[in-house]
Amino acid sequence: LPDVPEGACSFFLPGGVSPQWLSHQSWGSTITCQLSSHWANNKFLGFSLCAVIAFHSFGHSLQVKCTYHFSNEHGDNHDLYCYLHGWYDEKHIDSDHILMGFDPCLVAKDDCMFSEYSEVSVEFQLEDMNGNLLPLDLCQVHECGVRLLYEDEIHCIDYYCDALEAMFQGKRAWFQGKRARFQGMSWEDYSVIRRTYEFLEEPDVSKGVSSFCLCGDVTPEWFSHQSWGSTVTCQLSSHWANSEFLGFSLCAIIAFYYFKHSLQVKCTYHFRNKHGDSHDLYCYLHGWNDERRICSEHIFVGFDPCLVVKENDIFSKYNEVSIEFQPEDMNGILLALDICLVRKCGVRLLDAKDKHGLETRLQAQ
Repeated sequence: LPDVPEGACSFFLPGGVSPQWLSHQSWGSTITCQLSSHWANNKFLGFSLCAVIAFHSFGHSLQVKCTYHFSNEHGDNHDLYCYLHGWYDEKHIDSDHILMGFDPCLVAKDDCMFSEYSEVSVEFQLEDMNGNLLPLDLCQVHECGVRLLYEDEIHCIDYYCDALEAMFQGKRAWFQGKRARFQGMSWEDYSVIRRTYEFLEEPDVSKGVSSFCLCGDVTPEWFSHQSWGSTVTCQLSSHWANSEFLGFSLCAIIAFYYFKHSLQVKCTYHFRNKHGDSHDLYCYLHGWNDERRICSEHIFVGFDPCLVVKENDIFSKYNEVSIEFQPEDMNGILLALDICLVRKCGVRLLDAKDKHGLETRLQAQ
């Protein structure tokens, strides 16, 4: 910041949550903030920008177009834009990343007309390096944020630099150790495999749904069917509900935003076939009973033996199932999307061969 650049600069880091340091945050790809009457003064340094981007089997170049929509109560408006650069090569990526940028926005300081605006909305659009918008099934802005930077904030940034560097060095060493231990298997996959095997080894596996949660924002690869959002659909074979069927392994990635509620996740199975027949079942993944404060992403994983499927022959006639995940409080009231949101979900049908495979993989670790 001592030598403020003339154009926008940016960097990426893995993660799925907007840093709390950003004073204005929002779900989705647009963030709006109010501007004071003298916001574009001589101490204004620029905008700090952030977009949390989810990538799914991504293999493209990337840049992010940031469009400022300035407006005031008189109906006047003006648009500006800048670009945050990602990468030029066709990088393969399949996880959430945080894009941080700084835009000195020199035109706002050079033109006094910008002091007339009382509001700005910043829109983040994902493009390839040719300026083509990228489809939502490949990448999507889940969260975004902005902070107006002024000269008196520089000393605050300097104060935290050494502490942050020490923290990141420690985190890096921890993750390297984990990676070596799991021999290429992600920590999330290892946790899911180990806990699922423990569920299956319980003396009375049929007692009901078992579940747990862990910090994270990526659906473990072990889940054979995955989807964005709160619903995942999979095709069923003609003899799927046979004597070898053990149950459903379920997964939901939930983002919490200043959350303070009890939590359970209702999982509804929508069975159907090509003749129009349908049948619904549901189960619950339990989170917590207390009003827990949380502001991050968590992976909820459960095992449902789904006994009714094994006990009723009618389920063999269904060739498709969609599973919908809905966060509720412990009173069964749906929770608002502005405090928690299912971003991704997954399912795997478990049979006797899977149990043996789980045991083999765990013994190899």
